[in-house]
Amino acid sequence: MKFSRDNLIRNSILLFVFSIPFGMKKFLFDFPTPFKNFYTSEYTSAFLYESDILFLLFFLLLFFSRPLSWWREKLSKFKMPLLFLALFLIFSAFSLIFAGYSFFGIYSFGRLALGILSALAIGAALRDNIVRFKEIAVVISVAAVLESVIGFLQFALQKSAGLWFLGETVFNSDTPGIARIVVNGLKLARAYGTMPHANILAGFLVLGLLSLFYLLIKEEKSSLRIIQSTGIFVVLAGLLVTFSRSGWITAALAALVFIIWELFADKERRRKIIYLMSLLVVVSCSLLIVLSWVIFPRANFSASEAPVADRWSYNKLGLELIISHPLGVGIGNELFYAYHNGFFEKYDVNSLGQWQPIHNLYLMIGTETGILGLVSFIVFITLLLLGVFRVFSSEFLVPCIMLFALLAFGLFDHFLWDLQLGRLMLWVTIGILLGMAQDKNPA
Repeated sequence: MKFSRDNLIRNSILLFVFSIPFGMKKFLFDFPTPFKNFYTSEYTSAFLYESDILFLLFFLLLFFSRPLSWWREKLSKFKMPLLFLALFLIFSAFSLIFAGYSFFGIYSFGRLALGILSALAIGAALRDNIVRFKEIAVVISVAAVLESVIGFLQFALQKSAGLWFLGETVFNSDTPGIARIVVNGLKLARAYGTMPHANILAGFLVLGLLSLFYLLIKEEKSSLRIIQSTGIFVVLAGLLVTFSRSGWITAALAALVFIIWELFADKERRRKIIYLMSLLVVVSCSLLIVLSWVIFPRANFSASEAPVADRWSYNKLGLELIISHPLGVGIGNELFYAYHNGFFEKYDVNSLGQWQPIHNLYLMIGTETGILGLVSFIVFITLLLLGVFRVFSSEFLVPCIMLFALLAFGLFDHFLWDLQLGRLMLWVTIGILLGMAQDKNPA
């Protein structure tokens, strides 16, 4: 009986992880907010996501199948990280006192709490060997390949692929507010997959690419290595047509760290890493030859171009807010506080389409939950990684690089903090490391 019950929990966890990139949701109601634009539906409305239902399924199965003593035993091994995670949650809740839009603040806090709860539940399941990291890596890899196929199809068609029922944004290259590039006067829509923005797709594909690296190095069967190699080709193609420069840079650095580490491993792993290096060179050169006409213009950037200039303005705005409001302006409220208090005009962010959140994970946390909230989050992440490094082995390498990749992404974007799909990416990755930290025999 226990075997079938744990299998049900394992499958529900894997289904939840697989659902992360699919933005299927049911609109519930609008919050009273001062404005709406192309980018703010998740900042102005409440939704029920399919991932909410799947999370509730696996959490209830896990919770009611284990006594409270089991939970205490599993969570007690995270003592110091969890202390600062609890402080982070407390400071986030405390910031609601300062929220001008309190109902949306409460909704945002609830979303954060669900993300943290998913991390704790996945961590506990990993520690009890209900689910293994290799299984999670397979699921992320399959989802990344599917997203890449959808993304490449969107780029080829220059419009959405008709998969709205999977959460796909409906668009074409002329849709107002759609992420696009301009090459020799030609407007080209960037690949979205089933996500609300191309940058979010790029973030997930980096996780998928690292998962495929892990599986390739672990695999002994040549037939499966061929499948994994094909998957790497597909995911790299999908990543390229997101035209996310932060995604390209993050993927390149993550691959470099992975390769350098594995080159110092045993002879058999070195042989596989040399194969991976050769594969990456061949795949990258092939894709560059075919797509060079759009990749090279996009690879160039200057401080004066709009996306870079806007990010710089958002960062300056965020720093001023943190200094002037050290206790935060309320979780979920940075966007509307900046609007009401003239910060957008002050930093020359004057059009409706530019009224967006600060494109920096850390400044977003600091402005909304305060300096103490930001410090608690950083200390929590630091202690978590120290717990992993104490018993570091090759099994920890990919989950650690995954987290570092997301944290690097956080320097240039906000989706890990305030958008459902990005939030789940971050907290599921944290949950994986919680499940592996301080283990002597990680799986």
